[in-house]
Amino acid sequence: ATVDGAVVTITQATVGTAGNTIITLTDSGTAGMSKIDFTGGDGGVSGRKIYECIKDVDPSTAVQLPTVTAYWTEKHDAKLLLAQDWVYPDVDQPELGQSIADFSKISFPPLDSDIVANNGYTLASNDRTELTIKKLYPNTGSANGKGKIYSVSGSYLSALPGYYRIISFNPDSGGKGRPYTQRVRTPDKHSYIDPKRMPVQLSVTAEDSFNINLINWEPRTTGTVSSNPGPTIFKTSDKTELRQIEINSLAFYRGRLFLSAADTLFSSRIGDYSNFWLNDPANITAADPLDLQASSNKYSRISAMVPFSDYMFINTDSDTQFELMGSENQITPFTAELAPTAFYSTAPLIDPVLMGSQIYFAAPQKLYIYFSAQAANLNTAIEISTHCPGYLPQNFGDITVAGSRNTIFLSDKDNKNHLYGYTNRFQGEQVAQNALYRWILSSDVQILSTSFQNDYLYCLISLPYTTGRQAYIVRFPLTDEELTKPRIDNRIEFKISSENTVYNPSIQETTFTLPIRYTGLDQCVLYSGWDSEDYSIVPIISQTLVDNQNQLVVSGDYSTVDNLIHFGTKFNMNIELSPLFYRDQNNNVVDGVLSLRTMHLRHFETGDYKIIATRRGRNSIITTFNSQQIGNYNQTLPFSTYETTGETVAKIMAFNHEASISIQSDSPTPCNITNIEFKGKFKPVYSSLDK
Repeated sequence: ATVDGAVVTITQATVGTAGNTIITLTDSGTAGMSKIDFTGGDGGVSGRKIYECIKDVDPSTAVQLPTVTAYWTEKHDAKLLLAQDWVYPDVDQPELGQSIADFSKISFPPLDSDIVANNGYTLASNDRTELTIKKLYPNTGSANGKGKIYSVSGSYLSALPGYYRIISFNPDSGGKGRPYTQRVRTPDKHSYIDPKRMPVQLSVTAEDSFNINLINWEPRTTGTVSSNPGPTIFKTSDKTELRQIEINSLAFYRGRLFLSAADTLFSSRIGDYSNFWLNDPANITAADPLDLQASSNKYSRISAMVPFSDYMFINTDSDTQFELMGSENQITPFTAELAPTAFYSTAPLIDPVLMGSQIYFAAPQKLYIYFSAQAANLNTAIEISTHCPGYLPQNFGDITVAGSRNTIFLSDKDNKNHLYGYTNRFQGEQVAQNALYRWILSSDVQILSTSFQNDYLYCLISLPYTTGRQAYIVRFPLTDEELTKPRIDNRIEFKISSENTVYNPSIQETTFTLPIRYTGLDQCVLYSGWDSEDYSIVPIISQTLVDNQNQLVVSGDYSTVDNLIHFGTKFNMNIELSPLFYRDQNNNVVDGVLSLRTMHLRHFETGDYKIIATRRGRNSIITTFNSQQIGNYNQTLPFSTYETTGETVAKIMAFNHEASISIQSDSPTPCNITNIEFKGKFKPVYSSLDK
């Protein structure tokens, strides 16, 4: 034999202290000695056949030694022959398997001697062949997995071809009775899927804990490495050896578990998520696994899969989108195909998402809506961000769907305090709303991830801390809140008690202790219990971290127990209007000169805001609306913080192409603009000087 390039000669064979055979090899080239310990141990070596010896170590030095691939038998062992190739007529001989055409060729219950693999032949406790089989096969049955192996080449009733092991015998002899057999892995190599290299299962065990468990993937129980190879992507190009490859994505669709690796899509059997093997290589059925490649005219690494309706949308890194489809809506090994349907560049690391009845996917500074090849007349994907080019970020960080709000949220990977929103609402077949907007949080905030639950958008953010950054979970309500609640970021509802609030009469200052390691708050809004001071804002004097808590100081006595205060951070709402155009009855833009005079806004349940109109970069014309106006109420103070219905008129005095108009509000009161109208003059000419 050749071991690492040296010719060796077997000179000695002994039995070690643990019953392992130690073969001493003499290296003819260097006259050195090596030892190989043939143990029966490792069931996870998928690349070897059961009847091959495995790589071992020198028991004295624990140094890994070369692998010798050979068949081996000891005098006292049962014969380890291939069950599918041999028929054993003599049941009294210590042989480990038998080949039969189908189960009609043997009678049940099986012989009592079949409960052990050597047919009852009495052996020493270090029977190596039997121990090897026992290690690699399930430890089940009356004799703990030592039952005789049958290779069945044909179907019989409900019993499929494959390898079976006797796990029980006649109850009259003390056995457990039915079932007498159990399907087991084939003795061929590549029959076992390593659970440590596959997806794992996350199980929630309690409200605040979970487990990550390995999945027991089914081994091959029928066929050979050639007739039932399993997922082809796990093999080298010549299909002879295994290889390690990364799983890119997974999805559940039509009773199958779909996985992708490189450019290959493969699935489990229908109704059996852990089985990636054929039940009978001689009779492939519609329930058997799928194995397809997504490459068309170029290599296409699959990055994401989105099950939807009667197809599965598949995105790749090669700017090509595919659909997994089948004939007559049947996806089987006979009809399944991956058809390229669109060719758009997509953002890396961002998976397509499903919202409502549409699929959306992102690209650098773009957002697309996807239609199936059957539903689309011309284009299968349409850019929905064309009306605001360059508005979306170049690199996306995270994406979350708020299905009940018809909204998608996308974070910016480069500007980590930016969060983008896209709302798309339909009325029948017409688009009722198609809006993009952006939230800019404080400059020291970093958005790490987002999620949507129960009409709240949850964000995992980090804020600066003395020794680095501290992680927090914040949430944004996407439903209507109480009108009196202040609209501020990082809002904390604080109930005053004698433990968390101290008033110092000598300096007339109140100190609040907030359970937060953040000192960037700038709003203190008196909320409840303050009588005429309700909803007023108190200036913050200082903030200091003491024992990982924020000690916030304000001027005055605000230590009344059980009163409520809201602390937070002010933000500025800014709505910048796009350029205005005059359109005809068919909604077509008409060329001409539009001179804007005034802007009329209607609002509902709205507090303070202002309209800023700028012409050619000159000084802005600012119009302010304030809901707290004398005469609104026939009662004493305080005034209401919002107006139920009202109207504001603002001067513009500019041509449409020269005007920049925005609506802003940094007040903690709500702002809801329901209607905007402009008054002006339009001339269908190319210059304002034309008559």
